[in-house]
Amino acid sequence: MEELATTLYAKSMFEASKEDDCLKLVYEELNLVKESIDSNPRLMEVFKHPLLSNNDKKDIVKDIYEKNLSTLTMNFLYVLIDAKRFDMISSIIDEFNNLYDIDNNILNGTIITKNSLSDEEIKKYEEKLTASLKSHVKLKNVLDDSIIGGSIVKIGDKLIDSTLKGQLNELRKELINNSEVSI
Repeated sequence: MEELATTLYAKSMFEASKEDDCLKLVYEELNLVKESIDSNPRLMEVFKHPLLSNNDKKDIVKDIYEKNLSTLTMNFLYVLIDAKRFDMISSIIDEFNNLYDIDNNILNGTIITKNSLSDEEIKKYEEKLTASLKSHVKLKNVLDDSIIGGSIVKIGDKLIDSTLKGQLNELRKELINNSEVSI
């Protein structure tokens, strides 16, 4: 039930922002809200507090966000408060972001490495993948100590294994497939 509500709210906001021709602005604003809530868990505790009325919660939202958010985004936050769905805001924004990415031909992926990559290194990977996949690619770096060298890139159902272990396995398969036993 909660997943359905998340999808419905995200889709409604997505469609409203497209209709008002402010999709990118709303995308940026919602991610600002998500970032502020994720970086301050006590803020969500305030919104979950049963003794605070909806009007008190709206006043808090107004005090925190009014200067940085459009009327559309503010009204959306108020709707979530009135519907007692504000606790789902992070999931709703995640779903909104998925819709935004699909609409803008953006593929999200993960690059798994042993050591952390710099922003410049990630950007180089993104540029190469964007050119080859003909879609804008955004990568998140995830660390894995089991990787000896190289990287693994996961985008949707695609997997690009350029680790040392992966290359050795490919070489092994090639040798097995190409070896002919002659008696």
